[in-house]
Order: sequence, then C-alpha cells, then structure tokens
Amino acid sequence: MLAHLYGVLSESLPRRKNSRLIFVPIATIGIAAILLAVLATVWAGAESDLAALERQKELVTTKLADQVNRVASDVAMVATGYTSLLPGSVAGGDDANQPEVRRFGETATAVFGFEQMLLVDRQGNLVFDDDAATTRRYQWVRPLLADLFDQVRNNNSEATAPAVTRAEILRLEGRASIVGMSPIVLSAGQDDPGEATAAQTDFYLIAFRFVDGIILDDLSREMGLKGARYARTIDAEDGEVAFQVEASATGDPIGVIIWTPDLPGSKVIERLTPYLAAAIAVIGILFWLLVLRLNRSWKELRRSEQHARELALQDVLTRLPNRELFARRLDECFTSASPDTSIVVGFIDLDRFKAVNDTFGHAAGDELIIKTAARMSEVVAARGTLARLGGDEFAVLLMVGKHEVAAQIEIFDRIVSEIHQPFALRQGEVTAHIGCSIGISTSTDHQCPPEELLRRADVSLYQAKARGRGCYVLYNAEIETGQRERERLIDDLRTELSQIEAASLSGNAAGAIYRPAFEVHFQTIHKAGDENSVSGAEALVRLASSSARPALAGQVHTDCRKQWTDRRTGHLHS
Repeated sequence: MLAHLYGVLSESLPRRKNSRLIFVPIATIGIAAILLAVLATVWAGAESDLAALERQKELVTTKLADQVNRVASDVAMVATGYTSLLPGSVAGGDDANQPEVRRFGETATAVFGFEQMLLVDRQGNLVFDDDAATTRRYQWVRPLLADLFDQVRNNNSEATAPAVTRAEILRLEGRASIVGMSPIVLSAGQDDPGEATAAQTDFYLIAFRFVDGIILDDLSREMGLKGARYARTIDAEDGEVAFQVEASATGDPIGVIIWTPDLPGSKVIERLTPYLAAAIAVIGILFWLLVLRLNRSWKELRRSEQHARELALQDVLTRLPNRELFARRLDECFTSASPDTSIVVGFIDLDRFKAVNDTFGHAAGDELIIKTAARMSEVVAARGTLARLGGDEFAVLLMVGKHEVAAQIEIFDRIVSEIHQPFALRQGEVTAHIGCSIGISTSTDHQCPPEELLRRADVSLYQAKARGRGCYVLYNAEIETGQRERERLIDDLRTELSQIEAASLSGNAAGAIYRPAFEVHFQTIHKAGDENSVSGAEALVRLASSSARPALAGQVHTDCRKQWTDRRTGHLHS
C-alpha cells in the first residue's frame, strides 16, 4: 500500500526527487497511526477479556469455599439433631429409637441435598451396618476419609473442648466431592444430681456432596456460568475455559469445571468493527486530501522557506546583514584571503543613543537607527560589509590589499563625520545629535584567528570610548599593555585598602604592626588677593613609603602628578 501511494504521488504530482521523498514518512506515519489504533483496540479487548476471565475464576474459587463452609454448617446442624435422638450410653442400645434415628438421617440427607450421610463410632465403624449397599460404599470410601476422620477425632479428644466440624474437598468414588465431618457430643448422666455432667463424643456424622451435582448447579445459577460441566481431565473446546478443582489438604488436581466464559472485550470489538472500518476509511480519505493539499502548497512553501532563510541572516529593522551573516562572511574572508590581502574589522557603537531613545521614545530610536544605517551604508557602499550586531552596535568588514590598509581606514573617519551630523526625526519635529565610537583591528599576516580579531576590535572600541568618544582607535599592543597595567594598579589599590580596613578592625595592637602605604595630608586653600587667610583645605592621599612598594608608588605618583597638572590647567578628570 505504501509503495502504491508513493507511485501515484510520483506520477500525478511530478516534482523533484528530494521533494517527493517527504511524502514517504508522511504516508508511513498515517498508516502506522491506523495500525496502532487497530492494535490498541484489539489489545484493550484482549486485556478486558483476560480480566473478566480472571475475575470469573476468582469468583468460582470463592463460591467453592462458600460451598465448603455451607457443607460444614449443614453437617454441624444435622449433628445437633442427632444429639437428641441417640441414646446417651451405648450406640444402638435402645432398639425402639433406631427407626426414628434412621428416618431423621434419610430426611436430613434429602433436605440438605447430601449424596450420603454416614453415622460412625469412635473407631470409624458404621453404627447402622444392616444396609449392604451403604456398607459396601462406606468400605470403598473409608480409606479416603481416614485422614479427615483422624483430624476431627483428635481435635475432639478432650471432653471439655468445644465440638469442631471440618469440611474439605476430596476425591471420592473418582469424583470431586465436598466432605463434612462433625462430632456428635452427648452428655453422660451421673448418679449424684449435684455433680456436673461431662460431655463425651462417641459418634461422628459424615456427609458429602459431589461437585458435579447440586454444587455445580448452584455455581452455574449464582454466577451465570454458561454451559458449565464437570470433567475429570481438561478437555475444554475452543472458546471454553477450564477451572481445576484441587484437594484441600494436598492441593492435588481432582477434577475440572468447564464453561463458556463471558468475554466483554470480544463483544465490544465485534460491535465496534463496522465503526472502526468506517473510521479507517474516513481517515484514509482525509489523509489523501492532505497529501493533495501538501502538493499544491509545496511551491509556496519552498518560496517562503527561501524568504525565511534570507530573513534569518538579515536585521529586520535596517535590512542589513545580522550577526550570523557577519560571522559567516568573516570566516569566508579568512578562507579565501591571499597573502597580499588584509582583513579589517571595525566595531561601531553610537554615542548618546540611549538618551534619544529615552527622551523621544522607541519609535524615534528605531527611526534614528534606520537613518544611521543608511548614512553608513552610503560610506561603505560596495567596498565591504556593514552589519548590525544588535541595539546601537554595528560592524564593518573590509578586505583590502596590504598596502591599502591606511587608505581604507579613512572610511571610518567619514563614518564618524557622517554620524556627527544632526538627524531630523518625526518628520522634522525633533533634531537628534549623536556621535559614534569605533574600534578597529586588522589582520595582515592571517595568523590572527577571527575570534581574536573581533576581540581586538572590541578592546579598541572601549579605548575609543575612554578617550572621550566621537573618534576611532586602531588596535595596537600598547592599548592592552596600558589596560593591563591599569587593572593591576586597581587590584593593588583594592588589596591595600582591604589590608587597611582589616588592620583598623583588628585593634591598636595589630595596627601598630601594620603600616599602611598611604597617608592623608591636608593642603590649605587661600583666597585670591588675601593669601594669609585660609578659606579651606583639601585632603590628599600620598604614599607613606615608596621604597616598600616601588611598582605601586611609581604608578600612584604618575597619576597624582597628572591630576595636579589637570587641576592647574582646569581639566580635572574623574
């Protein structure tokens, strides 16, 4: 079916081979979904049938246990009746009472549905042995009842113990039977009326029912076992279930109850089959329509995919290449670069853009970004790649000859000049004045990987901002050297300040041992024209001992001298 569907699609909907292959997994998924639904339905029905069958077997086990208890109860009840009929001395001592005892036994057998009731003495002999058929039957089953008889007799050996009735499932006469045995407790009279009477057990009542008789009828009626029958071996036919009856004492199999089970899962599947077939047909039709729809929209999908691919590499606002495309073109430059070419990267960050964005709103900020990108695009033109990395950050990628690097750097000077010009926003209602800072790095020997080239451009950009913005800085090793020295100076100052703080917190004893590297000096301030009058003072931090910390002392001395020079010229930097 899958191959036929693929052939039809190939003939009726011609397209490129790679395009047609997409329908193969779609068809596979559809067919797999249908098969999965069918298998799930069949599995659910089978599990339901299995659960129903197990439940029926558990109910049969419970009902058999109830039948055993019922036989024990019935035998105990009949034994109570014998207590008032049997003489209290020797069995059979009152000949006039024997016919009444026999009639009671026959009546009880018929009323309680026993197959046979037997009255025996403590030695297991029949009390009434004048019936030859009953005697022969008892002689046949007596060995099979020996263990049960011993258990009942031993449990009732003590005169003061309560009478115990037992019932078990046994095989009697080759058939599964429920046998009940109960002692008949008599009271022996005493010569002295003031003395208590003692209980004695001289007789035992034995009764049994065959499982394939009234018991099986009760099970079929109470549980609704369809076609229930009894067999000595498992000979169940197709669609039937066999329940094995086991002996209570040994657990040996002694018979089988066979019936046709009620399987609700199969009935449900049988009823759902027409509806399931209709559902599969509907799903197949819908799937075919889906395939046709996919075929009609395939070309549109390919066009939209191509458009989305282009958008994924472009900035949405400015239509410039984005960070991803810039990284790809940078890798391409390193791959295709020759020994006579150099790669130039410039990072551009707009100055005071945030102020415009916060003051006039995001719409004005977006308009400013668009116009800024347009001005830079005119400068760069086809000489390189201008990309927007995000926010107010841009990047320029140039690939020039080794001897043209200095000439091409003038592009960045023109960019600074163009961005410095005012921007008319909101149709001339607002005029924005911004600038830009640019960090430039070059790779002339191609030993610098792309990641390092970008890092150097970023370092140069920070240096341009530190110089007051509105300029560009070309990377050189001295930039990072100065930056590292400044960072080391900051770390040394922080370490010294932490030691001073720790010494002040630890008390005078520790402070006497530790001598800080800085001292505070106050310098008076005098009014012009009245040098003898002091108008104030300024606090100065100076090194206490330059010889102890020469590196720190030299750097601080240089910075302090610079600050003093800046104060004199009126250009104090924070």
